[in-house]
This record gives sequence, C-alpha cells and structure tokens, in this order.
Amino acid sequence: MNAQRLVDNEHDARLRLMGCTVIRIGHRQILDDWATVQELILTAIGQGLHLV
Repeated sequence: MNAQRLVDNEHDARLRLMGCTVIRIGHRQILDDWATVQELILTAIGQGLHLV
C-alpha cells in the first residue's frame, strides 16, 4: 500500500469516528461514470448520511 493510501485511510477513520460518512470517489469515476456517482451521493443523502 502506498504512503498516500495510508494517510487517506487514517483520515477516513478519523472522520468516521466523528460520525461522518466517507464515500471515496475517484476523478475517473466523476468523468466517466457520473450517473453512478450521482446515484451514490443521492442515496447517501436519502438515508440521512449527510447529517453529522
């Protein structure tokens, strides 16, 4: 695992401990598969996961 991934994982864990929902989306997904990204975001909002 590369160093940046380790930092990202630690950051995600800290956010989760604070009650945040973390959804990792890569720039390629945004450019090439926006429909899926949008569905993920809207589903999370629909479940109230955007509220801390």
